[in-house]
Amino acid sequence: AKVNEIQQHAVKITRTKGTTDLDEILDSVLTIWAAGMEPNTVSVRCERVKDGELVKNQRGQYVVDSKLRVKGGMNQVYALGDISECKDLNNSNEFLKSTAQVAMQQSNTVAKNLFRSLSMSRTEEESFHYTDLGEMLYLGLNDATISSIGGIHITGLPAAVARRTAYLARMPTLQHATQMASALSIQSGLNVIYPDMKDKPNAWEL
Repeated sequence: AKVNEIQQHAVKITRTKGTTDLDEILDSVLTIWAAGMEPNTVSVRCERVKDGELVKNQRGQYVVDSKLRVKGGMNQVYALGDISECKDLNNSNEFLKSTAQVAMQQSNTVAKNLFRSLSMSRTEEESFHYTDLGEMLYLGLNDATISSIGGIHITGLPAAVARRTAYLARMPTLQHATQMASALSIQSGLNVIYPDMKDKPNAWEL
């Protein structure tokens, strides 16, 4: 079936039966979108490395070693986040999930290793070790759930506030944090003026 539109309490789909397309409306109390993703890899231009030599998996992700260097890239190409396939050093039989938490931790390792490589440092590049910090799930404007590896579990408004605070703290620059804080303030103000908007998703919703 093909999803055409997601509404507040319904999902419009087109279901194909034989050679006929039938439009249907499915009633929904909660819709979870899990359509998957496709890595957005780009061609690599390097004097000593050709894009065709870089190793990719069946999904098109670059296969990286423990130092996040792309295999086949002669230690000159790094990849992280959604476009990389990275093994979990804590469990060699598992691959890390393509989540923001993984990518943000990988960025620190890539930055350090790039600095060592460009500065001709004799210090060995460091391997990436992922630390699971738990999960944060958005459930609405003033609702969320947070679970951590320490057994801490928070729900409702406190979780929503903690989640937004965590995102603000992780912004790469003060300008990004300021823009995000402004968007949250505008969103909160509009919810006070227009209470009916609380149940409707907004483009600035975080």
